Amino acid sequence: MTDNEIEKLLKELKELNAHFELQNFEAKKVLDKIENEMKVEFPSGFKMKNIEKEILLETYRPWVKKLGQWHLASDDGKTRCGKPMLGNNYAKYIPENERVECPDCFK
Repeated sequence: MTDNEIEKLLKELKELNAHFELQNFEAKKVLDKIENEMKVEFPSGFKMKNIEKEILLETYRPWVKKLGQWHLASDDGKTRCGKPMLGNNYAKYIPENERVECPDCFK
């Protein structure tokens, strides 16, 4: 292989490298935009566990007992875990950070 052929190949490689760097830069911009939109849509994160919890909270209404036991109930008066909804619902009075999630309702 001659020096000219090697220089020609190096030039082609540099041009290809520049092209791929530009594509990577553009792809990074798109991924950053998607990530920012996901942060707005899912402020608690977009891990599957967080998304599943968001879906549960949108599907069921909270039923919180006096001691902060947090259940999820459907409109037919049943909790996901099957425990009865006795007494008053304290969901309006007990903040989420002070509640204890029922492991059966939140699985």
